[in-house]
Amino acid sequence: MTSRIIIGLAICAIAAGPAFAGDAPDALRESFLRRTRINRVGMSVLGGWAVANIVGGTALSFTEFGDPAFHQMNALWNTVNLGLAGFGLYQAYRGPQPVTFADEIRAQHGIEKVLLVNAGLDVAYIATGFFLTQLETGPMAENYTGWGRSLMLQGGFLLIFDVVMYAIHSRSRPYERALP
Repeated sequence: MTSRIIIGLAICAIAAGPAFAGDAPDALRESFLRRTRINRVGMSVLGGWAVANIVGGTALSFTEFGDPAFHQMNALWNTVNLGLAGFGLYQAYRGPQPVTFADEIRAQHGIEKVLLVNAGLDVAYIATGFFLTQLETGPMAENYTGWGRSLMLQGGFLLIFDVVMYAIHSRSRPYERALP
């Protein structure tokens, strides 16, 4: 008898769930769309920065303007950024839509964690660049200053990018309004 009551209550709870959820599916979809829209814009910015640096760095490395090592490092560094932006855009357009709020929360918090880890790496890039500018001897020492300045520039851009993206993501969680 007790098992029938429990099963009956479970069936009623499952059937009534959508009535209590209000517009939960809409909030879930809104959260997913907002998160992917933020990622599309962010990856477009990163991709634009990468293309500008690849084209500019490649072109300027063949001129007498500035340090060729600086321009070459900008171009090479941004081939990775372009790949990351392309993958990020692909994920933003083709990534799976979450089925539950738990899936959406995991995806949102995952992005935020990645951005914080990246910000830490960006500080390491800046520090490495500074270290390279201080080296005076070693193989290819004539390139160290240009490479170091490039790493500081690229790390600085990425630090700003990751912190801004984190701030936008952490303040944009529509699913929180639908949760009790």
